[in-house]
Amino acid sequence: MQKDVRFLSKYPFLKEGKEYIERKNLNLETIAESPVYGSAIKVAAERILNGVQGKTEYSLMSNLGDARYEIYLLSFPLVKIFLNLAEVSENLKRRYGESEGVLFETSVKKENENIRTEILKEILNFSFQKDKYSVYFADYLSYIKNLTGEKYEKFELINRRLNNGFVEVNEGELITIARNIVERKYTETLNLSNINLPDAIVEKAKLVKEELQKIEGEISPKIKFNIRATNLEMPPSIAHIIQKIEGNEKVNHNERFVLATFLTNKGMPVEEIKKIFARSSNYDEKKTSYYINYLAKRKYTCPSYSTLKSLGIWISSEEEKFKNPLAYRKKEK
Repeated sequence: MQKDVRFLSKYPFLKEGKEYIERKNLNLETIAESPVYGSAIKVAAERILNGVQGKTEYSLMSNLGDARYEIYLLSFPLVKIFLNLAEVSENLKRRYGESEGVLFETSVKKENENIRTEILKEILNFSFQKDKYSVYFADYLSYIKNLTGEKYEKFELINRRLNNGFVEVNEGELITIARNIVERKYTETLNLSNINLPDAIVEKAKLVKEELQKIEGEISPKIKFNIRATNLEMPPSIAHIIQKIEGNEKVNHNERFVLATFLTNKGMPVEEIKKIFARSSNYDEKKTSYYINYLAKRKYTCPSYSTLKSLGIWISSEEEKFKNPLAYRKKEK
């Protein structure tokens, strides 16, 4: 199949896309100085800023003819540069990746079967025999690692049919897995340590960072209670963890577990708990939803204060006489 630039602009992560750019000798300096290709800088910024807000459109530039497809193609590596320079949070990266995943899935479903299969084969390894798709189980596990939550429970290995080490999937499921991989391809950042970046790109990245900070402030759910109220209503150890989240301090896995089990046992709705965790810089909505729902369904209780101390989690002296944070709240009432 001949893959022209219009085709490659829809699937810029394919190896032919990189080869096309290399054949054109389009380095960053050339792109930044070109009155035509320089538009790729604007498009790359738009892709990120629109994508994190769930929008999948960007400048059409129909007046540029076929050159616009080259610009779309060039915006792919520029996006990766911006994601690095703008220090984009994991939450916004995920949102951006999902927007590109939507575009990919929409496009690939419109291709004829042969082209669609060829595209999918460049993204992941699978075999196709007698109208059945199958993926080697080790590859399958690496492909689905980000498919979490109730929506994707059917992809868990325990729910799949395994035949001689291969996991059977249908075409729709294969596209979903490919989409997950594509989302990761878009959000992978480049190592810029040995790259001299043109001023036009650096300055645009600063603007992107400023806009993303505004957007994140608008879309990030707010905690419905303030710290003063929290200190009165919750055990000091729990309030301390929330304060760390509010202050953008690092909160480790054990602290997250303690906070999540405390709140689920107090009957706080999952969506409200997510609003608390959403303040973390490395917040991942899918993983958090799956994690909290898992704890709630299995009725995990909050660890004892002795366990908290052994894990290095701070507790106040007044809490030590109680069994765990849940008991502290009951006694205070």
